[in-house]
Amino acid sequence: MQKNGIELDHFTLGSVINSRANLASLEEGAQFYCQVLVSGLIYFITVYNSLITLNGKRGSTEDSNQLFNEMNFRDEVSWTG
Repeated sequence: MQKNGIELDHFTLGSVINSRANLASLEEGAQFYCQVLVSGLIYFITVYNSLITLNGKRGSTEDSNQLFNEMNFRDEVSWTG
């Protein structure tokens, strides 16, 4: 998408992270997190939820818990992530 000049929005970025959550390595997870920070989309609940899921499936429950605690708003997905 970036190579074609298509800008990410929070729905697209959240969907990409979720789709890769089962397959993500530690390095790939870190790359997603950096992309989220660079994009400025970190504060969208869809992105937060995706990162929580990604970290949980990677076995990084501490990172998931930290992200969860940083959230200003939580929905049903946040609590089940």
